[in-house]
Amino acid sequence: MVKDTGDVEQPDVLVEVLPAGGSAVVASDTTDDFGQFDLSVPSGTYDIRFTPPADSGLRSYLATGVSADSTTPLTVVLKSMAVAHVQGTVRDAAGSPLRNATVILSSTSPGGSNGFVQADVNGHYALDVLAGTYRYSVDCGGCRGTNFYTYVTLNAPVEIDHDLTRDVIAPIATLTVAVRNADGTPVSGASMNYNFTNVDTADYSGRTYGSGNTDTSGNLTAPVLIGLPQQSTSIRLPGGLNIPITLPAINGDTSTTVTVPASVRVQGTVRDAAGSPLRNATVILSSTSPGGSNGFVQADVNGHYAL
Repeated sequence: MVKDTGDVEQPDVLVEVLPAGGSAVVASDTTDDFGQFDLSVPSGTYDIRFTPPADSGLRSYLATGVSADSTTPLTVVLKSMAVAHVQGTVRDAAGSPLRNATVILSSTSPGGSNGFVQADVNGHYALDVLAGTYRYSVDCGGCRGTNFYTYVTLNAPVEIDHDLTRDVIAPIATLTVAVRNADGTPVSGASMNYNFTNVDTADYSGRTYGSGNTDTSGNLTAPVLIGLPQQSTSIRLPGGLNIPITLPAINGDTSTTVTVPASVRVQGTVRDAAGSPLRNATVILSSTSPGGSNGFVQADVNGHYAL
């Protein structure tokens, strides 16, 4: 039998039997005027999906792990399709607000709705969703003023059936890369790429990728997902020098320093076979030495290059 929270029998509710954890419909029925249904299925354990009429004002429901061998009649109570106001602060693993991050609520309830909103500069978010069960995701795309992107989904479902204040702790840490000359002076304007890398754990899944430049203090900071492994990349200096580096594994807030080695400046003019300058051509130097660096630069309109 299907009722609402006021103990009123609900007719015309679609009842579908699914294999436990599956999606193929094994059998279906529609409740009668007294909210009753009757189905015959092989012995076993099933999930049963209840979908009320669209104009009923009731939420759909998925009953899981129902034994077809039980002799006890099944009574299901459908809740009203209430609107809940959800708010809170989204933070990284260290507790710092993730300003301008996007908070996403993805429904895990049949017929549920999804919602998303951008947090403000203090990491505060607020949105309205239909009552139901949801998973939180956090999109930290440029959320700290960089071109690094981290997206994470928290696996634990959250039941939202009333107005709720809930802070979200995302497993996101801060990676700080300091670029220094051999004498310790900061190098500003150096660039670094972070290759697209996925993380999948029992508690969350997500990815980090992107690029950024060091500031006037010679530092580059990026929001990155905890659980990222060591990664090989390079630092490209404003003069064109590429320095191979290995970023450490991310288990929390992490800092690393890159020291610029001694280098030489190469310049000249790139020409075609007839001796005419090749304006705007890109000149690439590829190292054949172990541990060497690669570099490239675009020549000017006179074919002159320097790196």
